[in-house]
Amino acid sequence: MVDPRRAVSYRNPTMVSNFRCIFVVMGCMISTGWAAPRAAFDTAMGYSCAADQKRYHGGYFEVGSNLSLGSALQLRAKYGLAEFRSKGEAFTTHVAGLGAVFDLDVFHYVPWAGITANRYFGDGPVSGADNNLGVSLELGFDRLLDRHWAIGFASQFHQVFSKERFPAYMLLGVRIIYRHTFGDPFAP
Repeated sequence: MVDPRRAVSYRNPTMVSNFRCIFVVMGCMISTGWAAPRAAFDTAMGYSCAADQKRYHGGYFEVGSNLSLGSALQLRAKYGLAEFRSKGEAFTTHVAGLGAVFDLDVFHYVPWAGITANRYFGDGPVSGADNNLGVSLELGFDRLLDRHWAIGFASQFHQVFSKERFPAYMLLGVRIIYRHTFGDPFAP
């Protein structure tokens, strides 16, 4: 026979209240992104490379804006300008895009990934086709400097639907980000 004083009880009332407390805290952490929407404005510049029959190298400049849809998902709008040159040839490509970004904003280093639907404008072999639509895969990480400012690294791989080669062009660069939280009760 088992001694009732040594038996393990699974109906411990303190254990149930501990689980309730954990679920309440987790719910508050998850809902914070919905309670306080965040907007981010960024600018990036760096190296660009386009591939058609031959490679073109150059630089790019981009401005963008993100609006949080939750604690990790953001809606992104961007505009970029890239210039390419190769042995006497030069062309410019403009990119306007709308997409989604997923980031892990937990520590000072924030890895992120995004996908963007783009419209390409310009006069070169990459964007001068009849079908100027495409998609870009974006990967990078940011380093938070304080609550509002961050610096980071971005890489983008663009696929223009009228081109068979992937990536049609690629961008590598640094970015500067300003983040603002709307309705934050702890903001000064």
